[in-house]
Amino acid sequence: MSVTIRMIELQKKSPRDWITKPLKRVCEISTGMTPSTSNDQYFANGTTLWVKPNDLNEFSPIENTDQKLTPLGVSVSRKISGGSVLICGIGSIGKFGFSPREVTTNQQIHGISFFKHEIDERFGLYLCSSMSEVFQENSETVVVSILTKGKLERLKVSYPPLQKQQLISQYLDKKTSQIDSLVEKIQKKIDLLKEQRTSLINHYVTKGLDPNAEMKDSGVEWIGEIPSHWDFRKLKHFYSYRKGSMGQKLTSSFIDENSGEYPVYSGQTSNDGILGTWNEFEFDFDTDVIFCTTVGAKLMTTRVLSGKFSLSQNCLIMIPKDNSISSRFVNYFLTYDFKIRRELLPSILQPSLRMEDLDQYWIPVPPFEEQIKIIDYVSKYWVSFEEMISKLVYKTTLLKEYRQSIISSVVTGKVRVTEDMI
Repeated sequence: MSVTIRMIELQKKSPRDWITKPLKRVCEISTGMTPSTSNDQYFANGTTLWVKPNDLNEFSPIENTDQKLTPLGVSVSRKISGGSVLICGIGSIGKFGFSPREVTTNQQIHGISFFKHEIDERFGLYLCSSMSEVFQENSETVVVSILTKGKLERLKVSYPPLQKQQLISQYLDKKTSQIDSLVEKIQKKIDLLKEQRTSLINHYVTKGLDPNAEMKDSGVEWIGEIPSHWDFRKLKHFYSYRKGSMGQKLTSSFIDENSGEYPVYSGQTSNDGILGTWNEFEFDFDTDVIFCTTVGAKLMTTRVLSGKFSLSQNCLIMIPKDNSISSRFVNYFLTYDFKIRRELLPSILQPSLRMEDLDQYWIPVPPFEEQIKIIDYVSKYWVSFEEMISKLVYKTTLLKEYRQSIISSVVTGKVRVTEDMI
């Protein structure tokens, strides 16, 4: 079935008092721009939010972004008014978010600002959230999927009179908040399990497996005592550090346009830190290295990597200098150590991690054979916790799908909303 026929059938099913118009007749659509990333004057110490696809967070308002523009950067970009719905038009087609205040975006994002006499702001957000499939069907794919501004403008939308829009929005605000409350409770359980997992693992990577081992003071408050036969040395004795040499080049839009099989890791922590996959690679390791984020709210998030990959911005890797240390053991320790260090950072500062900071960090070092035994023991707990966490994550996925089904059925008129439902 063609997209045109499908859209016509959807419109025919709309209630009689609903109006159908091309999207361009009910809103202003602006597509963002990307200032030259090689010019620091556009970004350094910027204060205006510059939204990229990874900043889109569905119904949660965009309050912060990884990068911001200076007034000079804004002058060569394009402002999108507050209250606009933001739709990804390159790559992750249909991914959406909204901003209560004026922002700028990169070229991947379309800003949709609805005319207030036509469509209520909240109804417009719910409407766009239900159109993901339509957006994807109207995109074009050469190397990467693209939904052009022209295609977006020509899409037809059906909507009720303003009073009914507001009633629908009130109903959806109520229903989605109930579902979000359940999701939040499950997320708290997930966070608690992660906390318990980290605490348990930390015990074994700082105290060892022998409860009767003779102990000595490490000299670090949150580490406490360690077995007396263990070494306690600076991280720099065992690891060298490197950042990617192509960080500014490897943006999400570049990767989408040059996609391949090799992962590109960045400071984002969603999708296991993978920004995308590229047809080339910068690093190739046949041994384990430790990846670490260096800037932002998820600073000092680590994971073990090997094989072929590249690094984008806001991250680095720790490369073992010899075979006397297990990166899996060190990563288990850093999971806890970095958590404490993050909590000690002043909240008024933009958190960051420099290579010279790592030079000052200390790690407990058991004999290598003991490292392996601890890894094997701890891994069993890790798997057990992962299974419990995965089940809870699945529940949140089902709830979010249920929430979206409610939204779609209401904003298309399939379910009629009355005042007694509010």
